Amino acid sequence: MSAPAQVILNTVTTIGTTESIAELGARQRDLLARAHAAQGDKAFAFTRRAAAHHEAGHAVVPALDGILTKYCKVKRKRLPGADTVSWIGFTDTDVPWSVTPDTSPENDARNMRRIVAGWASEILFEGDDLSLASSVDEAMIAGNIAAWIGHKLGEDPQAVFRVVMLGVLADLTIHERYVRAIAAVLMRERMLRGPRLYRLLPPALSAPPAERAYPAPLLSKLDDTMAALAARLNGVGK
Repeated sequence: MSAPAQVILNTVTTIGTTESIAELGARQRDLLARAHAAQGDKAFAFTRRAAAHHEAGHAVVPALDGILTKYCKVKRKRLPGADTVSWIGFTDTDVPWSVTPDTSPENDARNMRRIVAGWASEILFEGDDLSLASSVDEAMIAGNIAAWIGHKLGEDPQAVFRVVMLGVLADLTIHERYVRAIAAVLMRERMLRGPRLYRLLPPALSAPPAERAYPAPLLSKLDDTMAALAARLNGVGK
């Protein structure tokens, strides 16, 4: 979930955004303010279940893409400025990621999938209980990766973001049982690793992400899910 803001902003900057640290900070504050305006303090209520779903997503999507997850863990932590203790998590794979001017758009998209997988899992499996401030850092990083991909391919970054996000949501929906199995363990235990984790991961898919076909009704439903989330953040229907 969230890391200290300066670390987040430095990370985004190193992958090539043209925004300054100050501009990124302002954008992050705006997103957090919108989340709080839409949902109040619940926007920052990061529960253990949300953390479990989040880390399970971070484990399942890389596995589908042929990347092994080494461990998932959740823990309680008092976040800066918070009055209550929240749950956060960490997931580590055996393949580091980077996005540079020299990396291929295909690898960039695969890395973007890894970044948004936790947020996507929360969107799907937390439903109305989704804390709207969750994963703002990861969403910002993913947005900047989409900008890189768009620059390299001559495509609209928003269209890139949509396609990658829908693919991740579709893969998690289709492989829901794996997400829920890992999340169930993380609701009981704080660490899942090694053979116990490997047995719960899905097998890698033969087709790369860009070549996977998903049922049109599923994509339409997921498109509606993302539109509803955007409406919540914009205060529509309050």
